Amino acid sequence: MHRRASGISQWIARALTSPARYFIVVFWIGIAVAASIYLPGIGVTESGPIGVLAPDNSQAVKVEKESYQLFAVPATSRTIIVQRDPQGLSSAAQQRVLNRALKLTQHQYPDYSKIAGALPVLNDKSLVPFAHESSTTALTYLFFDPSVDIYDRYLMAQSFEQTQINQPGDSLVGMTGVVPVRAQQGDMISNALEWVEIVTVALTAIVVGIAFRSIGAPLVTLLAAGTAYIISERVVAFIGVRYDIVIPVELQPLLVVLVLAICTDYSVFFLSGTRNELKQEPDRVKAARAATSAVVPLVAVAGLTVAAGATCLIFAKLQFLRVLGPTLGGAVLLSLLVVMTFVPALLSIGGRLVFWPHMPKESELVATRPGWRERLRRSHPRLSRATSGAIIVICVLLLLAAASGLRKVAVGMPVTEDMPNSSSTHQAAVAAEQGFVPGIISPTEIVVQQPGITDHHAELSRLETLISQQPGVAGVVGPREQPTNLKFGIVLSKSGSAARYVVILSDDPYGAKAIHHTMALESHMPDLLRQAGLPQAQAGFAGDTAIAVEIRDAVVASILPVAVATAILDLVLLSLLLRSLIAPLYLLITSALAVSAPLGLTIYLFQGYAGHAYVDFYVLVAVAVLLFSLGSDYNLFVVGRIWEQAGEEPLLQAVDTAGSQASHAIRIAAITLALSFATLVIVPLVSFREFAFAMAVGVIIDSFVVRSYLVPALISFVGKVSLWPRHQKFPQRRGRSRVPPPEVSSREATGG
Repeated sequence: MHRRASGISQWIARALTSPARYFIVVFWIGIAVAASIYLPGIGVTESGPIGVLAPDNSQAVKVEKESYQLFAVPATSRTIIVQRDPQGLSSAAQQRVLNRALKLTQHQYPDYSKIAGALPVLNDKSLVPFAHESSTTALTYLFFDPSVDIYDRYLMAQSFEQTQINQPGDSLVGMTGVVPVRAQQGDMISNALEWVEIVTVALTAIVVGIAFRSIGAPLVTLLAAGTAYIISERVVAFIGVRYDIVIPVELQPLLVVLVLAICTDYSVFFLSGTRNELKQEPDRVKAARAATSAVVPLVAVAGLTVAAGATCLIFAKLQFLRVLGPTLGGAVLLSLLVVMTFVPALLSIGGRLVFWPHMPKESELVATRPGWRERLRRSHPRLSRATSGAIIVICVLLLLAAASGLRKVAVGMPVTEDMPNSSSTHQAAVAAEQGFVPGIISPTEIVVQQPGITDHHAELSRLETLISQQPGVAGVVGPREQPTNLKFGIVLSKSGSAARYVVILSDDPYGAKAIHHTMALESHMPDLLRQAGLPQAQAGFAGDTAIAVEIRDAVVASILPVAVATAILDLVLLSLLLRSLIAPLYLLITSALAVSAPLGLTIYLFQGYAGHAYVDFYVLVAVAVLLFSLGSDYNLFVVGRIWEQAGEEPLLQAVDTAGSQASHAIRIAAITLALSFATLVIVPLVSFREFAFAMAVGVIIDSFVVRSYLVPALISFVGKVSLWPRHQKFPQRRGRSRVPPPEVSSREATGG
């Protein structure tokens, strides 16, 4: 009994398996080769260290630019050289720190003319009372013109520290700050990317090879996936360059595993469908054509669902997320187009040879026994309904228990915390924290503006005292430290209209606590200005923590529109496919549970067991969207098969017949998908390990718990009401019929 195919599907199948199939294979391979030669890679589109994350029209970035124009010396540096000796830096070493900074500012180093200036800070407690120690640590803040690329800044600063800070007693630890961290992150990702690709390819080959017990099946899968990845990655990067869209280098490993996994899933559907057809049809072209006409609608809807779900991030309030979603969605669409055309063409060319050495035989058409649900339903109908209810309760309770970790979530923008402990940037940040406080590596800048404000020295000093008393503030440098008769342009502008405060936070400036304290300080600032006697003044915040506050606000503001768009999309697709309104509602709830559970477990593991203070904001958002999209994909597959089978047998029997077959196929796909995402642990960054864990566990939970048990139990428990407002007369219960699936059969998957 074959799946009925539409006229469009049959037309597509004929086109893909016609003599043009040879041209299709050569065409896609040629496109991949040309793309790899003539189009840029994703890393080329990377730019500024913070610009890729800051929200549109960021007020913090605007204040930073205004400060750069108002004052003689900038206050925001994202490149810091750290020197530390726990026993104390000698007077000569401290003097060299001061001299080097002065010479840099005066451009006395011809090879480092792109360094606009330098600011030395020594942890002398008489000058820096909030420091943990005294005379043990020296920081040199380097300032660059904003037009200088981050890698140029990193390489120049690295060269300077290696050539100039090399005398006995200098006690160089290394560099820290966003610029060197971003540069090292890019190097780590690039170095790990090759291994991610190798391991992902190896795992894919193993899983597909075992499932089909052949050599050709994994070769076809990997050829299609590799071709799709090269094309999608290069096209996405080209669009980024063409339209000046910043695509971060962190996206490349995600594209590798997502595209390879998606292509593997969809290739398996074509492979298994063709194999089943070859058991009955000796002609390789006819067999591939029949399988393609049946599988194309399934793969097309599944791919469009994942792509559309990811693209829903376009409704986010943060540019980074609006780039992430369409980028992943576009890559999935391109991969879908390649797989839907490339694989059928290859199968119609290779035929049985693709499945060598275990070629399809008619003797493999073995009828399957009724599943445990059907046997229970036949012998004890009431007990069957009670069992379904018990499965629902147990699954929901387990998923809610896992999701409870979300109550403890703390979100930040990890910079140094994302780096491995062995990295020089992490060690330099720790050294700076030991000598000063954590916030010293990225101070927050407050610019207060009002005509003639520099003449109000007493009020400005009072405001500085009030700021220093706020929670989370370790120290403040401002007008109070500058004599009233001098205007150097450091904390008081030469125009007389602005004053500046440099706020050192007591916590990690990129973490949840610092973000919370900065948000509180911003909200209290108007009241502090009134208390200081400056009610007409306006205050603006700049610096990485201020940007992190805006990112946090943008992420929170994005949750509702993205969730609503994703939910509507899911409901529309399910309603159109199932022609009902009740089933899509409870299926939407199952998808939400399938997303919440792995996120909660991620919080328990990384914030609880591993002791991290917070998780990366983008990890939670990206994982939620991808898991929800994949869950919708699986929903369409499982429930669609059940609904189709319900046209030939009673609904409850269809749940057992089609549901068990579809669930098994999803498990095979889920294992491949989970292993692919798990390979991201190779990237030695905490955020990638959070992402790898959440996605791998999420895919397993979705497949082995939600789609295999919870969804079939819900359909069985709710019964015919699931179809409302659709009315359908179901056939009477009868003997179990075999439905040859286009996916891998249990006999094929177990190798028996």
